[in-house]
Amino acid sequence: MSNKDIPLEALRGLAALAVVFCHLGLGLWPLRSGFPIYQAGVSINDRFWFGIANGGAAVSFFFVLSAFVLTRQAMQTGNVAILARGALKRWPRLVMPVFLTVLFSYALAKFGLYHYEAAGQLTKSPWLTDFGGALGGSPFSPNFFGAIRQALYEVFFRLRVTQPNYNSSLWTMHYEFLGSFLAFGLAALLIQFRNAPKLASTFLLLVASLIIIETNSWYLMFVAGVALSLLFIHHRPNISNWVAIPLMLFGLYLAGYVDGRGDYHWLVTMLGHAPAEPFVFTIGALSIIYAVDRSTLLRRLLTGRWAAILGRLSFPIYLLHLLVLCSAGAAVFIALQEQIGQPWAKICAAATTLAGTLLLAAPLAWLDTRWTVYLNRFVRRHLVTAEHPT
Repeated sequence: MSNKDIPLEALRGLAALAVVFCHLGLGLWPLRSGFPIYQAGVSINDRFWFGIANGGAAVSFFFVLSAFVLTRQAMQTGNVAILARGALKRWPRLVMPVFLTVLFSYALAKFGLYHYEAAGQLTKSPWLTDFGGALGGSPFSPNFFGAIRQALYEVFFRLRVTQPNYNSSLWTMHYEFLGSFLAFGLAALLIQFRNAPKLASTFLLLVASLIIIETNSWYLMFVAGVALSLLFIHHRPNISNWVAIPLMLFGLYLAGYVDGRGDYHWLVTMLGHAPAEPFVFTIGALSIIYAVDRSTLLRRLLTGRWAAILGRLSFPIYLLHLLVLCSAGAAVFIALQEQIGQPWAKICAAATTLAGTLLLAAPLAWLDTRWTVYLNRFVRRHLVTAEHPT
């Protein structure tokens, strides 16, 4: 992790845990999480603190942070070769852990270790009954070569994968992969404009944002991440803790937004309509990243061995947690719900999911780190050789 920004990696890990909490709520406490039917006074997705378990906001944060981290160094140095190396290794960087987790899901299904359907019927969660919304009501019929095709190609290059879907959390890989190239291309253009007036770069970002809004607003997060990289070229001084802490809390508050209910009703009152979630989430993500990156206090709080470990585990946690919930977590719930009652059985299932996810995430993180080191060496050696042939 020596070349990583530990505080930002820790934020990535915390966002991964928010996705885990979101799915635990959808699967084990569906009414509390507002699914499938929102019930005032029961659901928690209208509270100001819901950002700690709002999966949509966490995914948006991933996208903004990804674009920011992928382009920051190139933007600061004006070195387009950094972007070329990043683009060259992007697919192999993502595919190895995705491939392993899809094969893991195939094995769980093949050997009958998934128990999501029975558990979902008991918790009254259509989301869990349908394997995290992955199957669309179809039976799970595992196919080895279909799993390989899905892991290597479909999750990255197709918006919808063929059934069965081995991991519904992988829907983000399509946006992450294509959005990365959007970020690389936009950053390369901005580097060409680095000596032009700032208005030219601002105009380019505005045009890109308007085009994205008319096509798919999920890609707006990548434009925002590149814009933040550009901002840090011209504005690098740290900010006061009296500014950073409220700014971070404001970002966390926006991360809890769903559709303008409850503690967010004032937004609807002020604007006359409920704002689109991607815009709210993007502003929240920018606020959090800017506050943490520019605050000495916040960076110190998010630094240390725990932060480095959480950052290293973030991607494996995201990839594995749904599979553990639908197998070991669901099995524990089914086994205990008649003996100790559903409330305690749900808590035990959640604890099993968290523990099992962390247990499996550790070796996957180790493999992912070794794979990333190898890719960096391979791409650096061959790209530099291509640029400067002897």
